Amino acid sequence: MSFYLKYRPQLFSDIVGQTHIKQTLLNAICDNQLVHAYLFCGSRGTGKTSTARILAKAINCINRNTNGEPCNKCSICEQTNTGNLVDLIEIDAASNRGIDEIRELKEKIQFSPTTAKKKIFIIDEVHMLTKEAFNAMLKTLEEPPLHAYFVLATTESHKIPETIVSRCQQFNFKRIDEKDIIERLKFIGDNEDIDAEDEALKLIARQANGGLRDAISIFEQLGSDKKISYDEARKNLGIVGHQFHEEFYSSLDNIKLAFNKLEELNTQGYDLAKFNQEFLFFLREKMLENLDSKEDLNNIIQMINNFTKSKEEIKSAIIPQLPIEIAIIKGSKEYATDKVLNYPDDTDTSKEEKNSTKLKEKDIEEEVENNNNILDKKEDNSNKLKDKQNISTIKQELTLELLNNNWERILEHIKTPFIKISLKDSIADKVESNIVTLKFKSQFHMAKINESKNKIEVLKAIEEVLDHKVKIETKIGVVDESKINKKDNKESNNKESIQDMIKEIFG
Repeated sequence: MSFYLKYRPQLFSDIVGQTHIKQTLLNAICDNQLVHAYLFCGSRGTGKTSTARILAKAINCINRNTNGEPCNKCSICEQTNTGNLVDLIEIDAASNRGIDEIRELKEKIQFSPTTAKKKIFIIDEVHMLTKEAFNAMLKTLEEPPLHAYFVLATTESHKIPETIVSRCQQFNFKRIDEKDIIERLKFIGDNEDIDAEDEALKLIARQANGGLRDAISIFEQLGSDKKISYDEARKNLGIVGHQFHEEFYSSLDNIKLAFNKLEELNTQGYDLAKFNQEFLFFLREKMLENLDSKEDLNNIIQMINNFTKSKEEIKSAIIPQLPIEIAIIKGSKEYATDKVLNYPDDTDTSKEEKNSTKLKEKDIEEEVENNNNILDKKEDNSNKLKDKQNISTIKQELTLELLNNNWERILEHIKTPFIKISLKDSIADKVESNIVTLKFKSQFHMAKINESKNKIEVLKAIEEVLDHKVKIETKIGVVDESKINKKDNKESNNKESIQDMIKEIFG
């Protein structure tokens, strides 16, 4: 007998990982508050049908325990366990999905139970019923005989009509935690004298994706020689392993090396879709390890986005490795600022909106440029003179006060109008070890400054004015309006406000 049948739960206490459902049903049995129809929803292998059978035993058990558990020893319980109880009718809706089968079921419902107190109808994969079959069942669920109970089980609850759902008490079976799966596999291993390494059990639990039945089946397959090692489990499941993930992760800065690693997997016949999925698990672990490192965290998140997209594209790709290769290139530092690779933006903004935004930005730049050309020419000579006068023979230490005192001069050295507009939305928040932190009110303006070419122009302006090479970090936060307004007021006598120009252009 297969392990998943041999170790199938026989009591509510045997059910793994569904504590909230077990307790609710036990309370209903003890308080005699059972309803006539239940709907059990959840992914495969989470205990829906097993729970339905235990509920059927508990309803009809002759010597039921005071806590609601069936005794599992009386004639009713034994017949239920062996599948011989005539008053327990199980129907597979996948193969009995038509209106004729449901009409036959309705006829059987009218007859009183033969040996048990109640008739229990378990309909598995109920979402497979036809529309006509659901309509035929509707009246029965609405006004069932007193001696009948229904338990409907499904893996796709969204396909069940609302009229059916509203007449049932619904329970959602969650995916079983890896920890609970591992404990159950250890229990089976002890009973079957199978020696399994802890890492192998973790691998099986992860592969099962929350389904205990799948985990038990894999465990039985791998445990045929009474021993399960991590390496054997990895090879049999077609998983490359943590060491390869580390090597592949380290190779992502070298595109050719990463391509060679990927080709090595493909040549050995590994499932690239499965590798992509396992690598995402690996990246998640890396993300959790680097929560305190902002730079590393940003790089890992970008990788996760790239490989999540490739996971979806592999399904329809003509060349399976192509989406992963593109993810490698997009995540490589080697091409991070290369203008030749014009990757499409992954945001949800439509092309028309993007083009419109670009045109508006261009209009702003041209408008501001036209208004500032005359002033810029006049100011250039005076700025150069000021710079020469203000540069001390002794290099001053870079501080927040020094930066703020020279902020207007820095802005004057920036020639791109749109960068000026974005910087006017910010203040210098902190200076530490030649790292300048700018705080922005707007995500949009922060994103503009974070673009490589724009950031380079800002860094160059700071170096020209203060004679310090710095790095820039940005963040979103509450900005003191008085500081921004103070800077804007200095220019109000010479030219109209940039904000007014933006409002005029955008209407």
